[in-house]
Amino acid sequence: MTIRGMLIKGHQVDGLVRAIGLRKSASVLLRRALRLDSPVQAFCQDHLLSIRPLDSDLFVVSQIFGNQEYEIGGGGREALNRLARLWRQSGSTPVIVDAGANAGYSTIYLRDRYPEAIVAAVEPDPQAYEMLISNCAGLDRIMPFHGALWDHDGEVALRMSDGPSWSRGVLDGGGVSSITLRSLLARIPRARLLMLKMDIEGAELEATRNCGELLCDTPCIVIEPHDFMMPGRGCLSHVFASLAGRKIDSLMNGENLILIESDLLASASAS
Repeated sequence: MTIRGMLIKGHQVDGLVRAIGLRKSASVLLRRALRLDSPVQAFCQDHLLSIRPLDSDLFVVSQIFGNQEYEIGGGGREALNRLARLWRQSGSTPVIVDAGANAGYSTIYLRDRYPEAIVAAVEPDPQAYEMLISNCAGLDRIMPFHGALWDHDGEVALRMSDGPSWSRGVLDGGGVSSITLRSLLARIPRARLLMLKMDIEGAELEATRNCGELLCDTPCIVIEPHDFMMPGRGCLSHVFASLAGRKIDSLMNGENLILIESDLLASASAS
């Protein structure tokens, strides 16, 4: 079915049902069809979430909680959790940076699955950020930041469109705070980057510029690539350059490219 210009596919409906149940899924889809914009409240894995029927929320909930598109196969999650515990024991603070956190669903998912880590949630869209704050209210180990991951600490402009909030990126300009990956981590005492997750609509090139040393030591990077939106730009050039010489497994889960240290997966297989 096509509603408000976005095709709702069968696997997305199936994922939504797995995430929030049949009755709440029907409520969200009916409200979307009737162009009713009041959020639906639904329990999802013990969290009460707000879902905006006319935005991209139902697709994101379906991807993350229903279709598990941030799950790392091959025992990767267990291996990362073991590593995070070792870091904690040595005095470091494991951090997951959720760049492009949107309404907070990915933030909650990552927080629940990596209990030793703090999740720094970065979102530039003001309405999505409000939803993030609401959905994550009362949850520990979440550090929200209203702004964009970029190559300088200053301001960028939100690239507005008539599309849903998940499609709004940023560009050079003003109006929205920007922060570098290094500055974001500096806000957390003894921070050590366990995972960098990016779904930032083509801003990957700027967000990872001058981050080579950080990315070289990051065990896992999860990205939704956007080169198809900007052909010839090489959005992931800095990421790939930082991985040169490292033994890395490349996995795909849904729309996400998952880059994880091969030795972690090897240790998970051996245990």
